[in-house]
Amino acid sequence: MSKTVLNIQIDQATIAKVNLLMGDIKNGVPKVMVRAINKTLDGVQTDAVRAIAVDLNLTQTRIREDFYINRATWDYIAGSVVAKGRPVNLASFQGTTETRSDWNGGLSVKVKVSGARVKLKHAFLWSRAAGPIGINPISGSISQGTANTAFQREWHSYHTFRSVNSPWKKFGPKYRLPVETLTGPRIEDEFAKDRVIKSVEIEAKGRIDANMAHELDYELSKLK
Repeated sequence: MSKTVLNIQIDQATIAKVNLLMGDIKNGVPKVMVRAINKTLDGVQTDAVRAIAVDLNLTQTRIREDFYINRATWDYIAGSVVAKGRPVNLASFQGTTETRSDWNGGLSVKVKVSGARVKLKHAFLWSRAAGPIGINPISGSISQGTANTAFQREWHSYHTFRSVNSPWKKFGPKYRLPVETLTGPRIEDEFAKDRVIKSVEIEAKGRIDANMAHELDYELSKLK
């Protein structure tokens, strides 16, 4: 599984300035730089999530799930914001609903904020609490869902269904048709787009400069 990473480091000129002002103070240099970097990382993640939410029809809470932060320490004075995860299941997109109660219906899905809502035939929502949703006739594996997972079942028009909950029941288990999960883009790919990552990098530069100045002033004020 790949990932998209935005690294946060302090430039040499700023490091030289901090060393000049804080070099004689025990732990003064790492304390200032580590706090400034970690505050910046939190802001960078927020900026990235908001930028992605402009394009994808996901809540910021869902987008944030695929981000994590590598924080700076006194031993390693650098940090990063990382986006990593599987493609987002279509059930996670806002407003995804089943269009009918039977298996000839489908799902109504809108992936892009500016895009059109589309209907996917023979797709449905399932949850792990509802139990297994089918058996793959080739591998024999049982397909399980998680909460609010979108699936799509292979379709053959000559099959007739006995019930909504067990569409294969009339024919027996060997006739159960395989299902596949339905997914949209990966958050890491959205983060890697120039529109997102370049704007976040610009904001990150302003954030690290402001946070460094604030932390430096704070430590110096304690010496007065």
